[in-house]
Amino acid sequence: MSWLRVLNENFRLQPESFVLAVHIFDKFLLTTKVRVKYLRCVAITAYFISIKAVEEDENIPVVGVVLEASQCGCSKSDILKMELIILKTIDWKIYVATPMIFLQHFYQMLFAAYRSDIKNISEKLLVEAEGTIQECMCKWQLTKFKSSILAYAVLVSKFQGILDETQLQTIQDVVKIDNKELFQCKVLLMKDKTDNHTISMKELRTVDVIHTDSKEKLEVVKT
Repeated sequence: MSWLRVLNENFRLQPESFVLAVHIFDKFLLTTKVRVKYLRCVAITAYFISIKAVEEDENIPVVGVVLEASQCGCSKSDILKMELIILKTIDWKIYVATPMIFLQHFYQMLFAAYRSDIKNISEKLLVEAEGTIQECMCKWQLTKFKSSILAYAVLVSKFQGILDETQLQTIQDVVKIDNKELFQCKVLLMKDKTDNHTISMKELRTVDVIHTDSKEKLEVVKT
């Protein structure tokens, strides 16, 4: 679903529009078998449903423009038909507490309680956490966790070291987050972070090798 996230960023819409779209998409697929060739159409339709639920009317992009940008191969009539199918399947239950909503709620709780400790860096960390939530929504292993658990795990990963465990534990106690599930979620988050770092390092080494080869070729030509 990373392509849908890029699309959402290109249209400068709220992160919640993307996160809710993934939730609608996943919820639909839980009860409905869809051929691979139709998955992109289902995803873009879920995105349209999400946009209309989250964004102000003046910010909602024209259907034709989004279809062209997404290259999903769907027509406007396809979207309208699929929209009705999805809404009926999920029983018209669009609004839900997504990981993004939980994250913002947890952040407000932290900021209200420990304003003096985090006031200078809190907004920066929140933006980073929102980005991480969106990355998580592109990984099916992480989307299987409850929204509250994923949001709390991401929040802890950002504020750990700035707030002590007792301060962070306050939220866990209030929301009653299961320790076992939280641990599993943290492990997957760490693994995903490590994998991404490994890929980045490989890319850097590849660039360095190409650059070195180019220099050697230039030196050969000069001589």
